[in-house]
Amino acid sequence: MAILSTSFFDFFKIELMQCDLVKTLLDLIQNQTEVGTLYIRELSFNILSNICKDCRDNQKAFRRLEGIEVLKDNMQNGEVDQSGNATTFILATLDCL
Repeated sequence: MAILSTSFFDFFKIELMQCDLVKTLLDLIQNQTEVGTLYIRELSFNILSNICKDCRDNQKAFRRLEGIEVLKDNMQNGEVDQSGNATTFILATLDCL
């Protein structure tokens, strides 16, 4: 939640990118597929959306690390329908897109 809060500020967008946060968040989204991890993946998409907004360098890093494929895979994920938080997860995914 602290990273989500800082991701709204332009100053932190560059700092967060330098610590490989984009790669870490994408890895977290891809590897956390167990039941009960949907909220963590949703927060990760929210953070990615915030740090990529109006920041070309972060957008490039997101594309280079195959973030579009991760988005596409998560929008097609059937597990989301069983969780109860499907709506907010899909909204976070679309916001990231």
